Amino acid sequence: MTGKRLFDIVISIIIITFSLPILLICGIVIAITSKGDIIFKQKRIGLNGRFFTIYKLRSMYINSETYQLVAQQNDPRITPIGRLIRKTKIDELPQCINVLKGDMSIVGPRPMRLCIFVAMKNIKKTDILEVKPGLTGYGQLQKLKHDISLDRVCLLDIKYAHTKPNLRKEFLLCVKTIKLIIHKLPAKH
Repeated sequence: MTGKRLFDIVISIIIITFSLPILLICGIVIAITSKGDIIFKQKRIGLNGRFFTIYKLRSMYINSETYQLVAQQNDPRITPIGRLIRKTKIDELPQCINVLKGDMSIVGPRPMRLCIFVAMKNIKKTDILEVKPGLTGYGQLQKLKHDISLDRVCLLDIKYAHTKPNLRKEFLLCVKTIKLIIHKLPAKH
């Protein structure tokens, strides 16, 4: 087992352990406030172009994915609880199961839907398939900070794919992601 894999397992177990009460509460609210499964499952493209099923807390009304590829700000398909769990990234926490299963890593390129991957032009995007997709990464962090384009996220993810894993840097990237999410939360008045 590599150091990166051990890092992924340990961090995932810590995240799941500490977030379990929040996940249970969100799951109950999702079940009470809208029809459909609590967990949203979708095929994504990962390491070496292999498909896997990604898990998220459902933040949209059922059958919403058929209308539009990417959610927009104030998207009417997003449920009221969905707005909160998307803003806080709580909807992403079930992906720790993907990490434990070995489909994803804590740090890596964001896993894409095939239709979005194919639609991206003028980028050597196949490079991002050389590493496991992750919960957070260079591109994801910059998107949280500056709301950059998907093409720019992909370019940053390619940069990551070409770097040698460094657990210290990956840990710091996780810390930066958490700080940024907390910073973006609405202030209490």
